[in-house]
Order: sequence, then structure tokens, then C-alpha cells
Amino acid sequence: MMKLTCLSSSYGRSFLSRYHNRPFRTGTVDLFDFIDRCRALDLDGIDLHWRSLASEERDYLREVKRRCLRAGLPLATVGVSTNFTVPAEEQAGQLATTQCWIEHAAFLGAPQVRVFAGRPTDGTDYGWERGIQGLCRTTITAPSQRRDEMSLGSWTP
Repeated sequence: MMKLTCLSSSYGRSFLSRYHNRPFRTGTVDLFDFIDRCRALDLDGIDLHWRSLASEERDYLREVKRRCLRAGLPLATVGVSTNFTVPAEEQAGQLATTQCWIEHAAFLGAPQVRVFAGRPTDGTDYGWERGIQGLCRTTITAPSQRRDEMSLGSWTP
């Protein structure tokens, strides 16, 4: 049986979201509107990109979880944009962000976390090696109850 979900980043520029420390976009859809739209489309669940959440505060995450439950929409996946192909001195920050969102996904009840190797910009194969090493460190340091539930991927142009 096929199940259909919608990725919050599919709404692109329409979405009010935060990107790192930048201010909110000027879109017209917030996360709660997105949940309502997914329900109206009779989808089977939702797939959240980490940047679609307005906050990492527990009260806000609890409200997201409650709204999904009330709409009858399980949270299928939390996607975290990572780039482990960055230079070695920057990888600790990528790993810390990933670990934080693995914990948030567990709190939200998401059965999967999607992370990416990244895309090398240095033009060498060593960038890919760093990406693979970063993915391996992510799975090794993830809580044991989450390791089997992680979806690892990479993106290429």
C-alpha cells in the first residue's frame, strides 16, 4: 500500500520559515497552515524540513506534535540539511546540528530522520570522503534507538 506525504519545503517561497539566523521569509504559509493543507489534501502524513519550524523550543514542538495528532497526520520524517563535505574544522558544527535535530525528531515522534552527505565544492574526491565520514559519525553518535530509523542520503547536481 502506498502512503502519500508532503514535504514542507515543497511550498518553497510560500512558506514562512527561518533559515539559520536569517529573519523569517515573507511567505503566506506557516507550519500550522501546512498541516491543515495536508489534512485537506487527505494525505497520509507529513514530512517536515527542519527549516520549516519556527522554533526549537519544546513548547512549540509540543504544539506541532499536538496539531499533527489532531489532524490525524503522523509525522513521517524530519529532514535536516547537512553538508559533511565541508572542511574538517567545520564538521563539528554540522554534527552538532544533526544531533540536535535527531533529538527533536524523537520528541516529535518522527520515525525517520533524513540527513545528507552534502555536495563537495572543492572539486576533489576528498570532499566525498568527508561526506561519508560525517554520515558515519552521525549514525555512530545517534542514540541507539534512532540508528535503525535514520535515512541517509546525498545530493548531487
